[in-house]
Amino acid sequence: MAGTDFSSVGRVVMLFAPDEYGAGASATPIVLDTKGWRWAHISFAFGAVTSPQVKVANIEESDDGSTGWTAVSGAQFAWRNVLQNTTLEGVLDLLARKRYIRFAPTFGTGGVTNAACNAVLWGSDGPSFAIDKSTGGADELEFNVLT
Repeated sequence: MAGTDFSSVGRVVMLFAPDEYGAGASATPIVLDTKGWRWAHISFAFGAVTSPQVKVANIEESDDGSTGWTAVSGAQFAWRNVLQNTTLEGVLDLLARKRYIRFAPTFGTGGVTNAACNAVLWGSDGPSFAIDKSTGGADELEFNVLT
């Protein structure tokens, strides 16, 4: 395992791969386990948009990370072709959410755009959060379990 930097209080994760997306495309979302984290700052960046169609991207949540995905109310990114080469951002309160989230964009009809999305996770989900393997959200790190 590569060296771990414990000076950082957050983690940057990709929510869908940077790529060029054509008309009607859907990016394959990456499921994010938010256990142990308090906040997620979502950043959605895209390039030139060549269609006047409204495109949408929802933050979705699920209890198990594979079924029952539903859009998080109020966590929708919508844009038109007047927003070119832009980053849309929002902060999600993870305590009010189900354990798993994903970013699910759908691109409208028209041309092609380059797009990517990431999240910065930070803050603990409560006073019981400590750096140990039993807490989840940080369980791939290597260190001694605190008892």
